[in-house]
Amino acid sequence: MPLTRYAGFSQGSVGTVVTPGHPGRDTEEDKMRKTITTGALVLAAMASATTANAAEDAAIDRYHNVATGRVLDDSEFGLRVMPDYHNDHQAWFVQAWGDGSVQIRNKATGNCLDDSFEAGLRSFPCNELAYQDWYGTVWGDNTVTLVNKTTGRAVDDSVEFGLRAFDRNDGPAQRW
Repeated sequence: MPLTRYAGFSQGSVGTVVTPGHPGRDTEEDKMRKTITTGALVLAAMASATTANAAEDAAIDRYHNVATGRVLDDSEFGLRVMPDYHNDHQAWFVQAWGDGSVQIRNKATGNCLDDSFEAGLRSFPCNELAYQDWYGTVWGDNTVTLVNKTTGRAVDDSVEFGLRAFDRNDGPAQRW
């Protein structure tokens, strides 16, 4: 189940998570398999919560913004959004913590997604500070809103303002 690492996140919409299927040719069985209730998601996360190695818990995600279609990218040029190049600069390890938050670490740079009022949204060497912990909402369309544990701001990308941390509003610019 691809979204169990977000089990601590609140549920948006009607509280269901839809997993990817076969577009355009879903059978009734496919539709039943695709819709997972919130309770089942939480139970599955609890069942898989204990493993011997934290690295085994990390999953890889790519964050495509709903509003712009751009992808969250980190490289020697810093944190930015780019067209989808399907490379490691756009791959992110997601590590779930016991409090329901996650740490998001870039595969290419090893830096973590970080937000503070002083430095803003950026990638930064991973540390144990809450600036790198993220909560959010998993939506029924299989997107997620990422909200920083410390600042309460969401990762936001729009054509008008670009990539930034911004007050949470759950709009398309904040859905990935």
